[in-house]
Amino acid sequence: MNDLETVYSLSNLLEGTILDREGFVLAYEDAVRNDVVYLLEEDEVLGYIHFRISHQLCRASRIMEILELVVKEGYRNKGYGKLLLDQAEGYARENQIELIEVLSSNWRKKAHHFYESNGYENTGYRFFKRVKI
Repeated sequence: MNDLETVYSLSNLLEGTILDREGFVLAYEDAVRNDVVYLLEEDEVLGYIHFRISHQLCRASRIMEILELVVKEGYRNKGYGKLLLDQAEGYARENQIELIEVLSSNWRKKAHHFYESNGYENTGYRFFKRVKI
């Protein structure tokens, strides 16, 4: 968990907010235990990609869902995001996973261009509803 602080900072950058710390720690521990998180490091953590593998009935197969991909400001547009994406795609190939799905918010136009330039196709919408607890 020694990379938690950097991943927390990068996640705040990705979301453009300050995430609930306690909730983030629980999510981070769950992701490290159950999903796949690759950190891009040189002398420091420069970015990360987080994905999970799931079975989807509507696809009748396993798919990779990329949940987050973020690179620190100042290191963007230097090929680091592509390196992270390549790692995920390599994992998919090694595990015979033929479909990768990426979630990206509507306002992230640069991210959309990045994914499209790497062969990803925009195929639909994503909907959220916050439920009162």
